[in-house]
Parts: sequence; structure tokens; C-alpha cells
Amino acid sequence: LEFFFMPETLYPRTYMLARMPVEISGEAGLEKVADQKKDPAAVELSRTSKLTALNFRPVPGLRHPKAWDSLVRFVLTFKYAVVVVMVSVYCFAWYWWLLCVITMIPAAYVQYSPQIQGLLFVGLLLGTLCSEVLASGTLSDTIVTKLAKKNNGVRLAETRLWLAYPAALLSAVGLVIWGISIDQEYHWMVGQVAFFLFGAGIQMGNTVTTSYVVDCYPLQSMSVITFYAVLLNFSAFASPFFIAPWQAQSGFTWTFAAQGIITFFASVPVIGILHRWGGSFRAATGQPSWVNPEYDAM
Repeated sequence: LEFFFMPETLYPRTYMLARMPVEISGEAGLEKVADQKKDPAAVELSRTSKLTALNFRPVPGLRHPKAWDSLVRFVLTFKYAVVVVMVSVYCFAWYWWLLCVITMIPAAYVQYSPQIQGLLFVGLLLGTLCSEVLASGTLSDTIVTKLAKKNNGVRLAETRLWLAYPAALLSAVGLVIWGISIDQEYHWMVGQVAFFLFGAGIQMGNTVTTSYVVDCYPLQSMSVITFYAVLLNFSAFASPFFIAPWQAQSGFTWTFAAQGIITFFASVPVIGILHRWGGSFRAATGQPSWVNPEYDAM
């Protein structure tokens, strides 16, 4: 879908803006404007929309990073506390229970065929979809915009965190209900309600995490999202290894109740600290020394 329907967005913004006219008062300003190119089409630069579908050459007007820069920048991102803390708490105290649930579905619903077990993922799907459409991006943007107006038009990255609290609660409640429903052999619909709540909380937390770290470092959005993706996939890889022996020893109720307790009581205090002092942490660590390629003009 990305290949066929999404246009190339890697655009040399800084390069083009530097060649556009600016409104300057005075005779000297008029002379300066006259010397500049007034028509974007007059800038001798191949447009990204005109590149071939498979382009292996550098995008014109951009300073492309070295092959090893992604790895170097991933390591350097550990310096920036708000990114490390927010991503870590989401990945290792919240998100990785999703893989625990998915891993244990066959054992929880052993009486059903694999086809029916597959259909039981619908609760997670609907929760994720409803959260994304109704409560994640759009609602988050609305909250940020309204709070910015109250703050004299200044938008703070920490206003993205307001939705993290209900999201953590939804995930925790969903985990507890699902664990109990399996041990008590409740109707499968109870499990679907639990999946809906859990999936909605997971997706809301995902949106909060990604939007927060990008708002903290918008000029380094590629690096912070790469950092997030690496830790997210590492947590997804690790969690299935310990969930089976944990469940065998403690049972579904206490295993997933413990996960719900960890999700809420580990995530919420840490997010509260970031909410209160995140700006101070960013000021203490400073700004990264690199920017996204679209801002790094030649």
C-alpha cells in the first residue's frame, strides 16, 4: 500500500525555503528580494514527485546520512531521558503483555478449533480500531490545541500525556477481567469485552508514546521513532518466553491480574513524573546534534 499509494515525502524543505523570496521593508530589502528566485519552479532541483518508483540515488538537495548513522543515533538517543523513560515504560510495563495474551490464547481456549480461536482476536481488533478512530489521534490533538490556547498559544509536549492515564486503566482492567474469565470459565463474550478494553488501552498508549516523543524532538522524529520501534520489537520478542511457565505456576487469574497491576501502578507514576518535570528533563539534556534528512539541506 505504501509503495503504490503514498507519495514521496522526503523533501528538501530548508533548501527550498532558502531560495524563496522574503518580505523585507526598505530599498535594500527590495534589492535583496529581486535577486532571489520568485518562482519555486525556477529552482533547478528535481522534484521528489518526479523520481522513479524505485530510486536508488540520493534525493536532490538533501544531505543523506551515512549508512551507520541510524545505529549511532540510536545509541545517542539513550542520552535523552524523556524518550528513554517514556518508551521503556510503555514497552516493558505495558505493551509486552499484549504478546503474553496472544501467546496464551490457544491454551486459554483449548476447547475451540484453531479457526474459532482466530476469530477470538476480533475483540482486540475492534478495541484497537475504536481507540484509534475515536480516542487516540483526534482526541489527543484536540486536548493539545485547547491547552495550548490556555497557555498563550504555546504547545507543550507534556499535554500529550493526558490520555495515558485512562489508557493504562483500560489495559489494566482488560487484563484482570480476561484472566478471571478464563479461570472461572465465563462465557467467551466476557473475554471479548476484556480484549476490547485491553486493545483500546494499548493503542491509546501507543499513540500517546509516539506523539509525545515526536513532539519532544520534532526535528529528530525519525531517530526517536526508530528508538521506539527497536525497543517495542525487543519487548515483543522477549515476553512470550516467560509467560507460559508463569501461567502454569500461578494460573490465569493471578498471572494476568499481576500484569494489570504492573501496567497501572508502574506506568502511571512514571508518566506523572514526566508530565510534571518532562520539560526540565529536556532542558537538562539539551538538543540532539543531528536532524532529519529533510531539514539537513546541502
